[in-house]
Amino acid sequence: MHDVARPPVSLGRHRLLFAIGHGGMSDVYLALVNSAAGVNKLLVVKKLRASLLDEPEALSMFMDEARLAARLHHPNVVQTFEVGREGPIPYLTMEFLDGQPLHRVLRRLGVGERTDPALASVSEPPDPLTLGMRLRVITEMLEGLHYAHELRDYDGTPMQVVHRDVSPQNLFITYDGQIKLVDFGIAKAADSVTHTQGGGLKGKLAYMSPQQAEGQAVDRRADVFAAGVMLWEMLSGRRLWAGRGQVPIARRLVDHDLPNLDVEGVPRALIEICAKAMAPAVHERYATAEQFQLELEAFMDETGLDASIRSIGKRVAQAFAAERRGMRHNIDSELLRLVGDGEASVSPVQLWHEPYRGEQTERTLGSNEVEPADPDEETANIGPAEHVEMLALPKPGRRFDPEPDAGSSMGGTFGTLDEDRSGDGTYTGTNPGLAAELVAKGQRRMIVAVVATGLLASGLSVLGSRLGPAVEEGGEEGDEEAQTERVDERKHAAREVQDVGAPPEAALLGAGDCDRDDKPVVELSGEIDEDATLRCDRDYLLRFHTRVASGATLTIEPGTIIRGDRDTKGTLIVEPGARLIARGTQDAPIVFTSSQPLGARAPGDWGGVVLLGNAPINLRDARGEAIRGRVEGLTVGGSYGGDDIDDDSGELRYVRIEYPGVELAPSNELNGLTLAGVGRGTILDHVQVRATTDDCFEFFGGTVDGRYLVCDEPGDDGFDFDYGYQGRLQHLVVRDARPKAAGSHAFEVDNDPNGTSAEPRTRPELWNATLCGASSTKPKPSRAILVRRAATPVFHALVVGGFDRVIEVRDEHTRVELEGLALLGATSSTGAAPTEPSEGFDELAWLAAPERGVVRNPSGAPDCATFGAGATMVPAAPLALATSATSPAEAGSFFEAESAWLGAFGSEDWTAGWVVWGK
Repeated sequence: MHDVARPPVSLGRHRLLFAIGHGGMSDVYLALVNSAAGVNKLLVVKKLRASLLDEPEALSMFMDEARLAARLHHPNVVQTFEVGREGPIPYLTMEFLDGQPLHRVLRRLGVGERTDPALASVSEPPDPLTLGMRLRVITEMLEGLHYAHELRDYDGTPMQVVHRDVSPQNLFITYDGQIKLVDFGIAKAADSVTHTQGGGLKGKLAYMSPQQAEGQAVDRRADVFAAGVMLWEMLSGRRLWAGRGQVPIARRLVDHDLPNLDVEGVPRALIEICAKAMAPAVHERYATAEQFQLELEAFMDETGLDASIRSIGKRVAQAFAAERRGMRHNIDSELLRLVGDGEASVSPVQLWHEPYRGEQTERTLGSNEVEPADPDEETANIGPAEHVEMLALPKPGRRFDPEPDAGSSMGGTFGTLDEDRSGDGTYTGTNPGLAAELVAKGQRRMIVAVVATGLLASGLSVLGSRLGPAVEEGGEEGDEEAQTERVDERKHAAREVQDVGAPPEAALLGAGDCDRDDKPVVELSGEIDEDATLRCDRDYLLRFHTRVASGATLTIEPGTIIRGDRDTKGTLIVEPGARLIARGTQDAPIVFTSSQPLGARAPGDWGGVVLLGNAPINLRDARGEAIRGRVEGLTVGGSYGGDDIDDDSGELRYVRIEYPGVELAPSNELNGLTLAGVGRGTILDHVQVRATTDDCFEFFGGTVDGRYLVCDEPGDDGFDFDYGYQGRLQHLVVRDARPKAAGSHAFEVDNDPNGTSAEPRTRPELWNATLCGASSTKPKPSRAILVRRAATPVFHALVVGGFDRVIEVRDEHTRVELEGLALLGATSSTGAAPTEPSEGFDELAWLAAPERGVVRNPSGAPDCATFGAGATMVPAAPLALATSATSPAEAGSFFEAESAWLGAFGSEDWTAGWVVWGK
């Protein structure tokens, strides 16, 4: 399964290879540039989205970032090479950093016990970062920060740069140890064309200084405060604001009430340095980042606590070896393709003769990634920061993209409450729960802004901002009451996507209406790092790769619709240690579908759903040692497998996945539902995948069980089992009415790609399946069951009709058990030779053995050849098993004992109400 999103265009002399980041304003690509001298180089291209070219403000903001970035030249700041245009589209090019952002390094290595599941099967996992390494990371960052603060214009005038988003997400560590500050997209500089009146909130609440949280004008000391928070978290191994929601954090910042900075085992001198950097009163803080740096370095000299940048790079490279290999593989594949297409003359070997600079990733921001809050207690391991959905809604006739971008004014935990740009009192922002609480609690320094258009986009601002006629300066009690009334009037406005920790005051915004016609559309992309809930009173647009990170749970309410974006090949990825709780009902299923309008939807419109777990797989390296699997094409994450047979990736109940399987390259599509290393603690119950370009259900190893699974109109196979899958499935339907040029199969079963007997052996145990297929239009036949490469599946109680072949068994060590089979229609004709001997195995003779329990065209069986309106998969009466056949009760406690019949159905249609048949 491949997952590299390849861009369709070039920009100037830059050949875009694939996307590595994106945001609300811009997209970021890895690119190959060929100079006039024939020198090829990898770099990163960031371009403004074409859809925003008619937005003067967006263009101004992008150019503000470009102008500032082009001026920054320092070893600890990401290098920008060029600012240019291709037609009307502005872009900038940056160095290609081969490494990881600090928040991922800390998640993987931490400062204590390692918990990252990606290291579960590594025999010698890398050690945590030493204290000296952590201090060196901070001092290198401070040196780059001080350089940016001191930047002067060409005439010597100070540019007064403030980054405003100093955080672990914006500090990059390369595999050779370079420490690079990135993402000056929301930085403030004296020459910025775009200005925000009132100092709208920009940045992440977890790293904001009190002055920044209050919306006051900020200087370089706001960045010093954020650096102090980063140091404290790296010393303590936990979040400064762990276990606290946005409301109490904002309130405590405003009140200058910071957590106790004492950390057991940390030298008192370091705690004092942190305390000075994080002083609530700005005049008590270090005046410059350089002062902060010098005090840290003096402590390091006195104690001998230091580390070379090379040692830091080696430790990070060891921890992310698989990710690095994955990135190189993706790049090499693209370069080889370009060479094959005649679009480039450089080979991967030639390119790697240059220093491998790696990726500069713009952090993938979105409605579900503005740094989620740590849901654990204050002693939790260090992790990502606050998370809140962008809630501003579109004004009539005006585009609004709620996915914040590194260079967008919409960045930050609360987003930005910007000035009234249209002159009609319209403001954008986020977090209505916080806004409502601040109003209710009488916080006069932070008040709610209301869109004066009939839709609510609640947000935050500071007293003195120009808020239009809805809110007057002064924040008097009567004004607050008027604001609360306006909030109450708009009961159907957007609510927070995050359910956990939402304050009760959020109820002011109404309970929501799942059947409303004017649901707001919320974009999902990037990384979900904390528990979050998607609600049915809004629609969701799934863009690019949305990843649920380890430790986080994404919950989806019954009746919620998630639409996969075709242009960005939207895909949902649940990483090992994360959980997806999609618990629909028969009357209100959860639907993943295409973003295209009804009538225009087609297989392959979007990616699909990918669950990754820590259950056993059978992949081995050249020495025969167990290794983790990896979803090919994912440049971030994507590994799976371990030793936990009870691994829990969540629950899918009454879920429908439609039109997935985006084609990433010829003959390379995603599956509808991919389950890789998913364990038995996961629940699959009433799940349909329909109208795919590839397989409906793909099992890469693991032990997950499932019931009531439907594959309708697959592009290739219905159920595909590989890499040692050993789960149990019951009540399965494959319904395929489309003849295909390359015959597809209902069940395709393999042990491993090399056909070895690696353990665990692929051994799905399947009960009660109805398989209705279509003949192939080419010589390659369709098969109900194809078993190869040393797999050992077990089949019970099947109904099969419509395929060219019933079963084909290949390869020496392959073994199949089958008991109970009803053959329907032409498939039952012995004269038509529905199956034939292959590789020395006589399938005809094998099926004819009495122990197979084969019956042909039993009375009352469904008609597999009928797929039109009114067709039913339910037989007139349950098709009885042979009296000597094994019953489900004898097969184990998982299987429903009362299902002692052939096929997926007895007398009840369990698909009624939630399954949709046909295209």
